[in-house]
Amino acid sequence: MKRIIGLLVAVTAVSLPSVAGAGGWAVGSLDPLPPLTAGEEVDIGFTVLQHGVTPVDAAEWKGAAIGLGVRADGVKGEQFAPARSSGEPGHFVATVAVPHDATSLSLSTEMRDGLFMEEQWVDVVVGAASASAGAAGNDGWLPNWTIVLFAVGAFGCAAVLIIDALSGRRRPDGNDDRANEVQVVT
Repeated sequence: MKRIIGLLVAVTAVSLPSVAGAGGWAVGSLDPLPPLTAGEEVDIGFTVLQHGVTPVDAAEWKGAAIGLGVRADGVKGEQFAPARSSGEPGHFVATVAVPHDATSLSLSTEMRDGLFMEEQWVDVVVGAASASAGAAGNDGWLPNWTIVLFAVGAFGCAAVLIIDALSGRRRPDGNDDRANEVQVVT
């Protein structure tokens, strides 16, 4: 019994940091993209949802810069295109300058000095219209690291249950603690 309690305490202690860190993440998704032309500026809309559900209010995150990360082929490094609120909750618009010699761009929704956002890039061909929206998040309601953390926690709980089931069996050699109990019959 002491071993089981010790294992439960250990599993709880390991899972506590995940609960504390669960609040600071968001999922971003791009609107359908307009045609991109080299050498021109284009407005790109996107939505940011806190915990994948609640629209982010930029006023609540003072000092945070919301925008798009932009990587162009042939251009070294990443640029940041700051966004402005479109008026709809959680929806923003960033003006992206497409380099003159770019044939493709990679875009990522970002919130710097604010919520943690999965950094997944969407590749876009310059000179072609986008048929559909590209998601710059994982399209789920959980970021990837929490899914892994929950899986590890589930395996830990399963291990505790298996150990408990195996240690709770009666031993066939008669070496059972309950065999030494005295029964009083009245």
